[in-house]
This record gives sequence, structure tokens and C-alpha cells, in this order.
Amino acid sequence: KTFAGRILVLALRPATCAESCDTQQAKLEETVTAVNASPMRDMVSFLTVTETPEGAHGLEAENWAIARPIDDFAPLQTQLAAASIRPDDRPMLHLFDRQGQHVAIFHGTDFNPLNLLMHINGLTNAHPHPKSEGFLTKLKGWFE
Repeated sequence: KTFAGRILVLALRPATCAESCDTQQAKLEETVTAVNASPMRDMVSFLTVTETPEGAHGLEAENWAIARPIDDFAPLQTQLAAASIRPDDRPMLHLFDRQGQHVAIFHGTDFNPLNLLMHINGLTNAHPHPKSEGFLTKLKGWFE
């Protein structure tokens, strides 16, 4: 599956994350449902990266994929967490624009799905940035 030219919402689900990740995934499901009921459906992809098969559940949607890393999960988690200045270990949703640039982080579970939807909507209307290698290019090959 390719994410090129699409907005990507990336959720990490480590094996040690339970209730907070379940809550975050439920809010993500609300957002996926809203996006898929709009013209944005063809511009947005959702990806949950999980360490365990038990974490691979969610809404059945053509634009939502579940993946497991081929190798160790920790480097991916560390690299994405480094983009945040918050010192906590709450789950994060990462947003990438259509050029693969990391543009936002939603921390924890206290966000409103409507805020995530509005941010995604803004990205669908954003003008492209100058061409550069994005973080998504670096992620290529990490998933099975």
C-alpha cells in the first residue's frame, strides 16, 4: 500500500499500551468514519503500527491499514516521539502532509475527534511545500 500523495494519520500501538491506546483508537475510528463520509476519503490514509497481533483491530476501512514492524518497534517509536517536546509517554497520533512532512502530533486521548478532522481538512486544502525527502521515505521498508 502506498501513501504517496496522501495525508497520513499514523498511530503507534506498543505492546505495553492498553486502555489509553484503546481510547485513542476509538477516537481515531470516529475520525475515519467522518473522513470516509466526505470527499476527503480519497486523500487521507490511516495507519496503525502495532507490536502485537492483538493490537491489530479497528474499523474496517479501505484507507485504514494495520501493520507490524519487521524489526524492533522501539527505534520507530523513539524517532517519532523525538518530534514532541512533551516528556510523557501518552500515545500519539502523527500527521503527515501529502509531501510526507511531519506536520502535527495529537497527544494522548483528551483530543476531540472533530479537531483531528478539522486539521486533516486543512491539510487537504494546503498548497504543496518545496520538494524534500520526508519522514515517510525513511519509514519505507520497516513494515511487513
